[in-house]
Amino acid sequence: MSLLKEIHDFLTEQFDASDRFVVGVSGGMDSMVLADILLQLPFSFSIAHVNYQLRGEESNGDEDFVVQWAKQNQIHSHVLKVQKESIPENTQNWARKIRREHFENCLKEQNAKCILLAQHLNDQWETQWLQWLRGSVNGLGGIKKIDVPYCRPLLDIPKKEIEQYAQQRSLTWREDSSNAKDDYSRNYLRHQILPNVKERFEISDEQIKDHSEKLQEHQDWWNFFLKNWIDENLIHEPFSTTLPFHSIPAHLSASTILYHWLSPYGFSSKDIEAILEIKHSQNGSLRRSPQAVVTKTDMGWSLSIIHTNIPSSIRIDEPNCTVNWDGIKVECRSFQKSSPFEVVKKANFLQMDISKIQFPLTLRIWNNGDKIQPLGMSGTMLLSDYYTHKKIHTSIRNKFPVIADQNKIIGVLGLGIAQSVKITETTESIIQIQHLPLPSSLPFE
Repeated sequence: MSLLKEIHDFLTEQFDASDRFVVGVSGGMDSMVLADILLQLPFSFSIAHVNYQLRGEESNGDEDFVVQWAKQNQIHSHVLKVQKESIPENTQNWARKIRREHFENCLKEQNAKCILLAQHLNDQWETQWLQWLRGSVNGLGGIKKIDVPYCRPLLDIPKKEIEQYAQQRSLTWREDSSNAKDDYSRNYLRHQILPNVKERFEISDEQIKDHSEKLQEHQDWWNFFLKNWIDENLIHEPFSTTLPFHSIPAHLSASTILYHWLSPYGFSSKDIEAILEIKHSQNGSLRRSPQAVVTKTDMGWSLSIIHTNIPSSIRIDEPNCTVNWDGIKVECRSFQKSSPFEVVKKANFLQMDISKIQFPLTLRIWNNGDKIQPLGMSGTMLLSDYYTHKKIHTSIRNKFPVIADQNKIIGVLGLGIAQSVKITETTESIIQIQHLPLPSSLPFE
């Protein structure tokens, strides 16, 4: 089967003829082959290019080449020229982040279906070796052929077939001089290690493809079972999610489970090691990432998401309404007390005597000096002490906002009500404040 037909069959199986693509084009052989193939297929596409300006005139030459190719073929091009500023030590990760942001911005602007990249079978093999050498078990499956919004039509194609196609079509392309150097680990593997491994063990391209597919299949099943186990064992609460210590079998380490659960929230392997250790620390011990906090409780590891857009306050004008607070839906409703009546004793329910409340209410973050008269107490206490008594760490207290009327704090969402609004035998009407998590913006995978 020709390369053109193989890519045609793959794309027509996965996409509709009306779908539009953004193609990442560096100017190198692989991306120029992919762009040339697309010119011959019934799909609409534009190309995206990033000039990092790391190789001086050579980088500018790549940009000019790509732009001219696009003009000659009447294809729209999106070029990002990165301004020369401080280059981080890990240049590859820095460049990858910039490239992905640019491609995904183009995807939105063009209302395209997906981003096509020209990674091929040799890239896949290199990636799997790199993941193994770095000790990343989770990465042994390598690159996914479809990983929304990215698609890699050439991922099963050996480099030599791409070279043959380029020669047969008399294509021109740019050579990146940095690819000839062994400074980067990938290049060292490509030039010094993998050719010798392939020759010594007589490994064919078909074997590499088969091996890669099997690793990917094992990885997919591994992730499937881990996700299901985690979903079945997590305890979801209004402001946090807890993985109980007792859910981990005694003969197994928790590190794998913790990594799959917590890595999407920005926790590194080093963080996971520290989180394992806090199991043996006092309650309230924690580990942070830019996105979340893990705290040790009596029950287990408790995860709380850090939001940077917490409102300072929300006004509640009437006893029957719904408001949103930092990803939490807060429902207020009033009703007549029935006889007999039993107060709901759940963390996400607050029930109060409505006659003891003065509207409007305010839902707000706590302030230093705030006081509350806890249920069952005759006097008041500082809200900071109340949080401590409830074992709420300072890092997540803003996720437990206070409810105040015109005169006083009448409750803390998720924790309890004040003595002054307690339901008694003489209570006639009740206000119930219930809160539920909104759908999470952070997927597991």
